[in-house]
Amino acid sequence: MLENIKINPEFERLIPPLVDDEFELLKSNILSEQEIYTPIFVWNGFIIDGHHRFKILSENRDIKFRVVEKKFDNKYEAMSWICNNQLGRRNLTPENKKYLIGKRYEAEKKANGASDGFRGNQYKDLVGSQTGNLPKKNSKT
Repeated sequence: MLENIKINPEFERLIPPLVDDEFELLKSNILSEQEIYTPIFVWNGFIIDGHHRFKILSENRDIKFRVVEKKFDNKYEAMSWICNNQLGRRNLTPENKKYLIGKRYEAEKKANGASDGFRGNQYKDLVGSQTGNLPKKNSKT
């Protein structure tokens, strides 16, 4: 099962790296328990949460773990989820938080189609003319 899990560098960059002490503490905790209690979350086989746990698993294949597959319509929805999930963590610096909020905003725009061109504004009629609902002008001829 571990062989089916892949890393997408674009997703991985959204996750603030642990400093050496934090990573070593995580590794020590996992090795002492011989189990990872928090699942590795994936979308289409790519890790969206659990890169550090995956690295530890890759070096210690006898540890018990779970994988949870999340469903998204596109990679931008997955990226938004990653950012949101990371924003719930306690170990983020203010700079990390600002970065993630910006990346989440970009991903949500792209998930909703804003990356492929003009999506209209209050002056552009995207639905069709609704002039039939307007009152008729009085015409004096």
